[in-house]
Amino acid sequence: MAGPPGLAVRPRSDGARGAHGTGESGPGAGDAPGGAPVSAPGRTRRTVGLALGAGGLAGAAHVGVLSVLEEAGIPVDAVAGTSAGAIVGALFAAGWSAAEISDLARSLRPSDVYDSNLRPWPLLRTALAEVLRRLHLPAEWLGPVPRGLIPGRKLLAKLESWTGGRTIDGLPKPFVAVAAALETGDRVLFGPTALARQASRLADPAVVAPGATCAFAARASSAIPVVFEPVDWGGRTLVDGGLVDDAPTDALRALGAEVVVAVALGLRHRPAPRPRGIVDTGARALDALVASAWREDVRHHGADLVIEPRVPSLPLSDFASIPDAIEAGALAAREALPALGELVFGGAHGGRPGA
Repeated sequence: MAGPPGLAVRPRSDGARGAHGTGESGPGAGDAPGGAPVSAPGRTRRTVGLALGAGGLAGAAHVGVLSVLEEAGIPVDAVAGTSAGAIVGALFAAGWSAAEISDLARSLRPSDVYDSNLRPWPLLRTALAEVLRRLHLPAEWLGPVPRGLIPGRKLLAKLESWTGGRTIDGLPKPFVAVAAALETGDRVLFGPTALARQASRLADPAVVAPGATCAFAARASSAIPVVFEPVDWGGRTLVDGGLVDDAPTDALRALGAEVVVAVALGLRHRPAPRPRGIVDTGARALDALVASAWREDVRHHGADLVIEPRVPSLPLSDFASIPDAIEAGALAAREALPALGELVFGGAHGGRPGA
């Protein structure tokens, strides 16, 4: 069956090349031209939306899931993500193949994406400002104080480079990233203009924000409180979307996805040693919050299938474990292939992906 118009995939503006300069092997290479309904060449299928959950470095499991879906010939027509899921989803929506994202993830080092506020003067300024406020004395003369241990400027620059500075409307695939507004607790959905037009179809209230760059949306979605500095947008202070919605499946429904698949990193299978330091403690606290909220999100928004990689919580410095997380995602996706093939292709191909 033809996909809904809301999931029409835009052609790449740079010919047959992704923003990262690779060839046509990545997702979107065979997508329908802009305005045409999404369909699989030579076969009837339902359109697919993939919701990628939060999980810090464990989010590398999403790459393994994407790899298996690509190998099995199961297309993804739209992607939504929270935190780490938003970062992986941003690259995928920008035209990167799963293999390319995997190569990038395996090559990353902490110094590639982390900068630091852990310098003497910013720390002293923060301490002095807190003392002055408690004494009800003015602290403005100290200047701005850090709002997180990691400024996030380096991560944003990398995201801009990886996605070519594109706006979400300029991506080959529809993409949504969720962030949380600290002042109000609002769920903020950065997405295509089509999502703003379909906001009434969302299961839960949200501030829908079209027009953002892909990099800005992913950076805001992954601003773990205390660890990363929050992002200022429209008079709001935005932090990690896992605080309000780790399963942005309703956004995919609003965009017209007929089959919605959620990848859950916060359900179970995540034993971990004691947190190591401030950064790890902050990230682990968010993990715990996401884990408690995830089942309710999935049940309420109605994912058709939940893939649960068996991946532990990883310290934000443990880049050496990224390959293991990728393999855990691939293993979980392979186990889900029969059910997913039936959902996407139905009885026409015996429910077998790649048939």
